[in-house]
Amino acid sequence: MLQPARMRKVKILVLGEDLETVTSGLGRLGVMHLSRADADVEGLKLTGLKTERETRRWQSLSGRIEHIARMLGVKNVGAERPAGGFHDPEHIEREVFKLEDELNESLKQQQELTEQVGELHELISQAESFAGLELSLDRLDSFSFLHFAIGALPEQRMKSLKAELGSRALLVPLGSGAEARKILAISSKKGRWALQTALANHGFKSETFGGKFVAMPDELLRTAHQQIDEADRKLRDLQMELDARGTRNAELLRGWHYRVRIAGKMAEAQGHFASTEATSLIVGWVPAKAVARLHDEVLKLTGNRVVVEVLDPDKHPEEFKDIPTLFQHSRLLQPFELLVSGFGTPGYNEVEPTILVAVTFLFMFGAMFGDIGHGLTLAVLGLLVNRLADKSNPTLQAFGRLILMAGVAGTVGVLSY
Repeated sequence: MLQPARMRKVKILVLGEDLETVTSGLGRLGVMHLSRADADVEGLKLTGLKTERETRRWQSLSGRIEHIARMLGVKNVGAERPAGGFHDPEHIEREVFKLEDELNESLKQQQELTEQVGELHELISQAESFAGLELSLDRLDSFSFLHFAIGALPEQRMKSLKAELGSRALLVPLGSGAEARKILAISSKKGRWALQTALANHGFKSETFGGKFVAMPDELLRTAHQQIDEADRKLRDLQMELDARGTRNAELLRGWHYRVRIAGKMAEAQGHFASTEATSLIVGWVPAKAVARLHDEVLKLTGNRVVVEVLDPDKHPEEFKDIPTLFQHSRLLQPFELLVSGFGTPGYNEVEPTILVAVTFLFMFGAMFGDIGHGLTLAVLGLLVNRLADKSNPTLQAFGRLILMAGVAGTVGVLSY
């Protein structure tokens, strides 16, 4: 009651071919606190497994999957273990590369359209002050923020030119000839080189026109608004496509993330192991009550091809250092572990004061904060925090139970007045 859980040091010697299976099994059991294996065990020379690169690889892949999930609007990608089977991490990495290539193309289109809409809005804001004016075509170069090209374009090339330029330029028709259409092409100064290249590729011939083009700024504004509407429509279609892809791939991404995260943890865990060419040594601390279960599981996973040694630090405490401290309490006392940990963690052979802290904290809180209204408010608040907190955040759930019990203590504490 007043001592941490009794621990045993366990050494497991496994064949190299069983390493992945045993590591995965130990992770599922969740009862072993790994420590770095000795480099020399009874004359057997061991070397540490170099897993830093693999650990970084899977951690990076996990981050990329999270980034894809955010792009597709998939939430809680790493909240809990998803249902269904999982591919191996190597396969997942290949699939992530493919998905990233597909998404990058959509995101590139999205970025280009967004930039084009921004440029068109800027063009509109500058051209609105000229609305209703009659401008001579030979004075168009007086616009400091726009580039103009006037000439004739083969009628059959008009559609392909519009498709290539998209929202990067405006094409204002000035009239039609027998074989060519007279046009006024307008772009920002920044986009003039792209406009000139596209025009040259489509057989555009620059010409000089006389007279005036009435209300040219009004036509420019009308065309600009049309192209903004078209770009906005394409942006909506792209976003709908991304959202639909996110809906289709949500469970797949959650499965990928879970599997890759496990691979990263396994690689990190194996960094504590030592090995020869054919075997690996796993060393860690296990609660005494869980040793038999761990022993049976390891034998089952390896088909009895394993050596397990269990050492009891309670018999020879002077031979063991840095024994980990494990709190094992019911859900009722777990919240008070937060208070104890706030002051520090007791050593393995020291008094474990959680139950004492629980009793004295609730007594003192009830005596000092005795109020039915405030106490009930705290109790309801604590209950809501405990119920609404994500299951993947047990600390927040425990904090909610602590507030709940403090509220109950404050309500009952009124009786002491």
